[in-house]
Amino acid sequence: MLAWGWRIPFLAGGIFGFFSYGLRYQLQESVLFKEIENKIEAFPLVTVLKNKFSHALSGIAIVGLGASIITLLFLFTPAYLSNVLHISVHQYIWFNTLAIFISGLLNIVFGIVSDKVNHRLLLLILGISAILFAYPIFIIYSQYVKYFWIALLLSAVLNGFAFGVIPNLLAELF
Repeated sequence: MLAWGWRIPFLAGGIFGFFSYGLRYQLQESVLFKEIENKIEAFPLVTVLKNKFSHALSGIAIVGLGASIITLLFLFTPAYLSNVLHISVHQYIWFNTLAIFISGLLNIVFGIVSDKVNHRLLLLILGISAILFAYPIFIIYSQYVKYFWIALLLSAVLNGFAFGVIPNLLAELF
């Protein structure tokens, strides 16, 4: 994986990028879009802040919650596990990949749930879950290193929950 495997996602992404560019280049805008295109404000941020200031602050806080979950639980941990706890990257990378895959599946599951359950209730549950699980996750990483996969699984659940609910909630805010 370290020698050549890391290139595969970049190659696949590049191929899909060219493919999607070709598809997008051939598309025509709809008549409805062409009609409203001239009515679009040049700088809508002022209008949003004037009319929906509390929603904008809520959106910032919600995105901050999601960003802190993914940053602390997935982006921070590889460096911590390899540099501080001296866990072999070979041992860790496959568990991390599996956790990210599980998180992606849970995004779909929690996205479906967020269509059927009150978004504010789900956000409250997410916030409380993040607070309750953060400490045990870091305790596992620091004191029970051989069980780091449990912390990764809990992180995957939180991440899947967050990014299954947050986009729907942001769309509802505005």
